[in-house]
Amino acid sequence: MSFIDEDRFGGDDTFIDSIDQIATVVATFSSDTNIFPKPTGTVILGEESTGIPINGYIPNIPKISNSMIEGMVSAPIDSDGLVRRLPLLYKIPDGWTPSFATQVLKTLVGADTYIIKTNEAGIEEIKVQGLPETKVDSLGRKWISWVDTPEISLMEMENGMGVQDIQGKFVFVGVTAKGVMPQLSTSSGELLEPHKIQAALAESILVKNSPVIPYWHLALELAIFVISGLLIWLLTQYFGLTLSVTMGVLVMISTASYGYWSIKQGILIDVTWSLIGQFIIASTSFYFRFREQFKLRQQIKKQFEHYLDPRQVKRLQNNPELLKLGGEKRYCTYMFTDVRGFTPLTEKLKPEEVTYIMNKVLTIQANAVKESEGMVDKYIGDAMMACWNAPLDVEEHENKAIDTAIEIILGIRELNKELKMQRLPKIKVGIGINSGEAIVGNMGSEDRFEFTSLGDPVNLCARLESSTKEQQVDILIGESTQNNTSYNLTKLDDIMVKGKSKPIGVYTYEVRK
Repeated sequence: MSFIDEDRFGGDDTFIDSIDQIATVVATFSSDTNIFPKPTGTVILGEESTGIPINGYIPNIPKISNSMIEGMVSAPIDSDGLVRRLPLLYKIPDGWTPSFATQVLKTLVGADTYIIKTNEAGIEEIKVQGLPETKVDSLGRKWISWVDTPEISLMEMENGMGVQDIQGKFVFVGVTAKGVMPQLSTSSGELLEPHKIQAALAESILVKNSPVIPYWHLALELAIFVISGLLIWLLTQYFGLTLSVTMGVLVMISTASYGYWSIKQGILIDVTWSLIGQFIIASTSFYFRFREQFKLRQQIKKQFEHYLDPRQVKRLQNNPELLKLGGEKRYCTYMFTDVRGFTPLTEKLKPEEVTYIMNKVLTIQANAVKESEGMVDKYIGDAMMACWNAPLDVEEHENKAIDTAIEIILGIRELNKELKMQRLPKIKVGIGINSGEAIVGNMGSEDRFEFTSLGDPVNLCARLESSTKEQQVDILIGESTQNNTSYNLTKLDDIMVKGKSKPIGVYTYEVRK
């Protein structure tokens, strides 16, 4: 309460006499009057600080001012219209004047001065002699702990209720009748009258671990934001989906837990923006990673759908790590096929007949390769190149290559029956098979490349296919393949091939069906 006008009934003297023996603090309100209260004794440890300035106040009548202690009542609100913190001291031209709640505590302990400790950011703490240091923000404002202060009304006291509850206690007296004093919105979610806010401020000074925002809070909040955001980005980029989601959630939980723990310790560190940033960063990272994985899957499908069995393409799409697009050295089994007498065939037949026959022949070969988990490497005119154990691992690939050769020979025999019925010439295919280590990967120019194999085992396989006509066999198999197959192959005489200085051992398998 403030007493800025004399009582027209002359009750001021009676009022003063009734409380003359009781320590009493009355309120003053700030106003642009350019009239200032007397400065209070203050000790400043550090540089002078501006604090929260006032442009004047409305004093109580002289009788009240001279017989009672005055304290400034002012509730600066935050930008969202809520009261969260109040100054313990206000800056006036000649020094400092205390807030109402601070004056109450000073009166209780009988202190004469305040001690203001400052740092490079401004005010750090304010101490009333006889009380613990109070941490404040750089402008000397204390964050309020909205404690549940006991209340009693004047009517209850007139009826003899609760009088014993206020014995020996300091009582904040204020008006709660609607329309007399304004109610202010607080961060507690309640509308409170000024005397209740001042009571909460006074108790906050005495509460252990009462909240405070340290002057270094921005640096810590920025560090939490940057470090946690970078950590989540790295986790989502370099770990699998399940692990990265789990660890990302743990980072968010840890951040929120730290924010909750700091509040319990009375240190207000705002981790809200860090949590929002973590969610945005994680979502963005997952989007980019999903887009990258989607493009990679589309690239794999486009590159291999014509050369691999659909089941193998699906495996590569689900686990692109199985494919080393940069190239690697792998032990594989290779196959070359070629239609014998293709050039004379093209001279005798119509173009559409040649196309029909070649499509039939290559389809039989490609289907046989895919069914045995092989990859059709390329078509070269009437020839085909295939390999096993690349780009995916294939068990017993030597046996599967020979299985494929048998299926091709049987398929060509069935095709010849159809061609005979259409009065078209028979087709004969030579097949070379060889195993060994070669370089496998994407090769070509920057704007045009294909997945293929290079190396001596590949070249030798092509030479074996060329030698099938001379050896008068349908299938010619290299020694390295024979060493790792369960087939009982027939040994032929060693042969000389281009690129080799010594004869090489060769084998064949006769398809009897």
